[in-house]
Amino acid sequence: MTCLKVDRNTYVPLQEYEDLLNYCSQTYGTPLSSNALTEGALFDYLSTFYKEVLEGLTFDISKGVRRTNPNARKYSFSQFLKEYMKVSKEYCVNSRTGRYSYAEDVRAKIDLYQPNFMNSLGKLWSDIDSNKGICTYLPHMVYVDNQVDVNGDPLYVLKPRYSRKEGATHRINTLEPNIQSLKKQHRREFLVPREGFTFVQADISGQDPAVFFNGLCRDEDIIKGFYEVGEYYLPVVSKVAGIPMDEVDTELRNSYKIGILSLMNGKTVNNLAVDMGSMQHASDLIEFVNSNPMYRKFIASAQRELKTRRPVAKSLVGDLTREIKETGWRGLNQMKNSPIQMTGIALFSISIYAFYSKLNELYPDFVDKQFGEVLEFVRPVLHLHDEVLLEVRNIPDLPEASAEALKWALEIQFEDWAPMRAEPLISERYCL
Repeated sequence: MTCLKVDRNTYVPLQEYEDLLNYCSQTYGTPLSSNALTEGALFDYLSTFYKEVLEGLTFDISKGVRRTNPNARKYSFSQFLKEYMKVSKEYCVNSRTGRYSYAEDVRAKIDLYQPNFMNSLGKLWSDIDSNKGICTYLPHMVYVDNQVDVNGDPLYVLKPRYSRKEGATHRINTLEPNIQSLKKQHRREFLVPREGFTFVQADISGQDPAVFFNGLCRDEDIIKGFYEVGEYYLPVVSKVAGIPMDEVDTELRNSYKIGILSLMNGKTVNNLAVDMGSMQHASDLIEFVNSNPMYRKFIASAQRELKTRRPVAKSLVGDLTREIKETGWRGLNQMKNSPIQMTGIALFSISIYAFYSKLNELYPDFVDKQFGEVLEFVRPVLHLHDEVLLEVRNIPDLPEASAEALKWALEIQFEDWAPMRAEPLISERYCL
């Protein structure tokens, strides 16, 4: 089955997609396990309890000089561990910035090289406090009468409001609550379909680099490498570092992945070096991108546009625009990043509506149904920047047809670009 092909004249149904998300949210909601209510209350209590314990212990150990906890900002908990638990400073600071931190990597280093009971308590509190984030969503959970989820528990749903800021990048956000901020850990634990349904889900995190390396910084060697390995990061490392793709190790590949994503967000070489963990890698990546003829033309055009009275960034697909109100390097960063963001959501909205058309072909029972009736069987229940989650009635052949149609629609090809890649999954749990 060939992929979905579009061109510059393809209509972008962005407003229709926003309306669809809001209709499904208010009519059906996003199902959230009732376990969130119990666990949220438990973690809220434990977080408060352990915070008080840690502050009391630090006060006692320092003989009344310090009272701190792992969430402190002015006096880091890791500073306390250095001064009063005799932990070496090299284990208490962020290895990239040299500043005191009690982030996960610091906690792990101390636990490995100079373990002590205060760090163990600090790690425990950090884990508990992180899980407490689910409490944000508890007041928004709506009980659905006479329905249960796939586990047989009472059905609760969230009903966020989807909206986009037309003056910005047109990305769709959520409010009341901001479900897009739900941690992946909590999505995996608490997102469960209602009884009789399953999830069809897909990750499209490769969309932004696809837009960048096809539409702004096209390099035929990178495109060729993408067709071979199905991603853009390995081909970039291979060309920049002069290493065959099959010899690029995971650490170097991940370093360049972070760098590419940071570069698309307009970060400088110094910030890029921090993100990538290497000034050399950062300099090599920036030199590679800046030497690309298409990218040089794009930057020159952006700089000219910034000198106009009302500079505007434009999407590469459709007619989405963003007025750039910042000046200087901030304005240039917006000019560089906005086309990527706007093109991504334009392609995404095209894909979702094409998905329903393809589903009608693959599942003949839908041919005579109205769109609203189809949504009773297949509907989006979560939209994220680079993920889509569909709730699909678990009847013969429908989940499989939905996954096939979604793959076809998300693997969209714009003109001569390499098509996107997507591998939809069918599961009764969120598993992206």
